[in-house]
Amino acid sequence: SLTLLFIHTSTSSYLSLFQHLLHESENELKEDKSTVESLGILLNELKTNQSNTCETNSASPTSSLHSTK
Repeated sequence: SLTLLFIHTSTSSYLSLFQHLLHESENELKEDKSTVESLGILLNELKTNQSNTCETNSASPTSSLHSTK
């Protein structure tokens, strides 16, 4: 009965450890999702900034130099 008790406790501890890891990974997934969302926002801002700078650069003579590179 001692071995059964040992098996039971080790199984339950494994289960609790697994649940803990699952919970941790869920939290990390939520953080990753928010990071991805903020990165997407940043990317959109960069795109709008780049399009704005492209419009201003097209008026300047240096833009022709950049396009040849």
